[in-house]
Amino acid sequence: MKKAVLIFVVFFICAGTALPYNDGHSTVTGIVNEISSGFIVIDDEKYALSPKCKVTIEYKVDNAFYLKPARLVDISRGYSVSVVKIANTVTEIKIERWKR
Repeated sequence: MKKAVLIFVVFFICAGTALPYNDGHSTVTGIVNEISSGFIVIDDEKYALSPKCKVTIEYKVDNAFYLKPARLVDISRGYSVSVVKIANTVTEIKIERWKR
């Protein structure tokens, strides 16, 4: 009996650690309608910008994609972007230059 209980407990401990982990991040891709120092509007949805928001430019050379550092001032209306957000706060912006 003790052996069956031990196997049962070990099974559920292992099964619980195999579940997928969700850290709350989600990705949104779209066209920039408006941007300022505190918020960004993508496809008519307004998101707050994190003070430590990471901005990169994704570009394509010979069918290979590369990233280089950028700043918020490099983003303007009409650009295609992909953002990583937690709730309604953007933590990372990727400017997709290859979609031009």
